[in-house]
Amino acid sequence: MWKPIKAYALLWNSQRQRGIVKLILEDGSEFKVKVKSCSELDAIGNILRNESPLSFNIRSGSIATGWEAVLDDDLETQEEIKSAVK
Repeated sequence: MWKPIKAYALLWNSQRQRGIVKLILEDGSEFKVKVKSCSELDAIGNILRNESPLSFNIRSGSIATGWEAVLDDDLETQEEIKSAVK
């Protein structure tokens, strides 16, 4: 079941070489995703910082971005992009 992500926090423990991504979902529920490398934490952090909208699957622990249109030189406005995605 996919739910929208409202907020997040990142934690890296350099002594244990492990990290945690803490997620707060729109319904107020909280989840922790354990990561095993600094590069994995960095990659997830970049997704959370730079993508929107974001969703979390409470069953699988997956994080997903929303759909985005592939930009085309012929599509000049946001309205054209939105209508092309529909």
